[in-house]
Order: sequence, then C-alpha cells, then structure tokens
Amino acid sequence: MLRAIIFSIVVALTDLAQFQPARAAEPEIYYFGANGCDFCANGLTFLKRLQNDDARIRLHDYDISGNPDDAIIYVRVVTAIGLSNPQVPLTIIGHHVIIGYEDDESTGNEIRLTVEQCRVKSCPDILHGLVTIGSDVAAMEPSASWTVHRRFAKSAQGQ
Repeated sequence: MLRAIIFSIVVALTDLAQFQPARAAEPEIYYFGANGCDFCANGLTFLKRLQNDDARIRLHDYDISGNPDDAIIYVRVVTAIGLSNPQVPLTIIGHHVIIGYEDDESTGNEIRLTVEQCRVKSCPDILHGLVTIGSDVAAMEPSASWTVHRRFAKSAQGQ
C-alpha cells in the first residue's frame, strides 16, 4: 500500500514538472525591434556587444518590421504578457520586461543587472514555447508574474 502511494506521488510530481517553464542555465534574452527605429538599433548594438563580451548569453533577435513571422511572434508575446500599449524595442529576460531603450548607462545597465540576477537566481525561459511558429500559445505559464519597466529617452517621451 505504501509503495502505491509513493508511486502515485512520484507520478503526480513528474506530471507537474512538465508544466513548469524551462529553466535557462544561462540567461535567454528576447529582443524585439524594428528597422528605422534608432532606439531599437542602439539597444540591439548594446545587446550584441554584451553577448560578444559574454558568449554564455543567448540573444534571440526579432525584427517585427522586416519579418512577418517575427511580427506574429511579437503579437503573441505582448498578448501573453498583457501589454496594452506595446512598443519597441522590447527586451524580455525571464519575467523581466523592458520596454524602450534610453542609453547604455541606464537601460543597458538595467539589462546587465538583470542578466546578473538571473545567474544568481535562475530565470525561467517563459517565452521558449511561444516563440516557435505553430507552437501552442496555451502552453505558456498562465500565472506568470511579469516585472515591466518602461525606459525611453527623454526626447522620445510623448512622441
């Protein structure tokens, strides 16, 4: 009888583990930008430099203006996050969402600190299943708690 109970618990825990988001050994950075957007270009330049300095970082770059599949993925992501006023650039690291890009010293530093935090306390790769065309949107963790930061250069505010 005790064996049956233990077996049932192990099976139940195994089933629950299937519904957990993937844990990234290293930070996964999802970046959405558009051609012709200077803030997007500056943010992407920073991220590529960050990745060149630390090859453990995995950067997923999506151009929503030049690639229809990337645009579809962007819509899926902002819908899942629940952003009512989505904008680019959009950077997502685990549960951390950064909208806009001011400069390397502010937004860049925030991204760098988020990556460091994810190394100390593993960030789940919440978007893993969402960014594949044809994947099941419902597979995303419905209770994800997002931390959203809006970062825009002072000259871009109100435009």
